Amino acid sequence: MDKAGNEEETKEINFKIVEPTAEYLLDKINKLYGQGEIYKLAVKNYFDAQLNMVIKKQEEKAGDKIIKQKYLEMLKMLETYQVKYWLSQSAYDIIKIGLINLRDK
Repeated sequence: MDKAGNEEETKEINFKIVEPTAEYLLDKINKLYGQGEIYKLAVKNYFDAQLNMVIKKQEEKAGDKIIKQKYLEMLKMLETYQVKYWLSQSAYDIIKIGLINLRDK
């Protein structure tokens, strides 16, 4: 009910929270590049290579410490790309949040 006394019926929304994966972030980065949000091919190629390496390490059951270190390296490189304006603020935010979520899971 709002301040004027108007009442609306209760509505329900269902949603699912999915655990972040390197594959999902890789797909998202490729879409951001295709949408023009990542301005330099070098940025897309860097994350393609690094995330594919992480995926391979996960399949090999490499230690979490190695994988977390890769995410830290990618976060540092992302900062470099942002300073150079090689991607939009939106792309930067999406990639940063994705990397942090993956690092912390």
